[in-house]
Amino acid sequence: MDRPVDQKELVNDSQWKYLVVLDACRYDYFKKYCEFDGQLKKVRSPAFNGTGAPTSVWYRNVFDKRYDDVIHISSHPRVNSMMEVEGFKGFEHFHKVIDVWDTGWNEEYGTVLPETVTKEGLKTVKKNPEKRFIFHYMQPHTPYLTLDPPSTKKKREPGSRTSFTRRVRNFAVKKARTFIGDKKAVDLMAMLGLPPLSPMDDALRKVGEEGVKEAYKENLLIALETVRTLIEELEGKMVITADHGELLGEKGRYGHEFEGFDELEMVPWFVLEGD
Repeated sequence: MDRPVDQKELVNDSQWKYLVVLDACRYDYFKKYCEFDGQLKKVRSPAFNGTGAPTSVWYRNVFDKRYDDVIHISSHPRVNSMMEVEGFKGFEHFHKVIDVWDTGWNEEYGTVLPETVTKEGLKTVKKNPEKRFIFHYMQPHTPYLTLDPPSTKKKREPGSRTSFTRRVRNFAVKKARTFIGDKKAVDLMAMLGLPPLSPMDDALRKVGEEGVKEAYKENLLIALETVRTLIEELEGKMVITADHGELLGEKGRYGHEFEGFDELEMVPWFVLEGD
């Protein structure tokens, strides 16, 4: 079996005009549900080669120099024009960061809807035709848009991602769930009358394990449908990839705060040559 290509090499060596990042997109789901015409390969994400949240680690490892020809359309507070988050300063690495996470945050779901990224991105491309562009979509990451809004939502502010309280909570929860599994922990918390800790926990309570897989698939399809608009509107080489994958019940785990899983490290690298 061929060794998966290192994603960093492709990002830095490929002459793409548009790089589309689907947050938490698994290779196997993308291969099954993407219907665009293009060339797909499996690549290894470096999102787990360091300390911190996978998205922050991914950006630190992949974009480790100045990209003055690149504008980043960011739906993720970890990449912003204002402050450093876990060692990555987006404003130092890219020509400009468009803070869609700030201007287009959906309070009902606690995320940025994919059509908001596409709309802002197309406006930015029109104003800066000489640049290259990164479109970072939050989907298929939770929250799942086909379910009711989660009772526990992500916060918009970049600083909330690295607060002391959140770090302590995540460490304790991760250790506890290692022994009993995520679904059992979610059920136990519900039995004790405790609120869900995250949108993923909320989804597991609402629809169970199989329902979460279906909701993840639907989130991916929603993202791909709005990416279709980019494909139709833009000219030039486009690549669709992901920062990391997602666990959907493998060994009882959900999410991406883990290591040693192909479902997390193997992501798509899909090339559309454009006109």
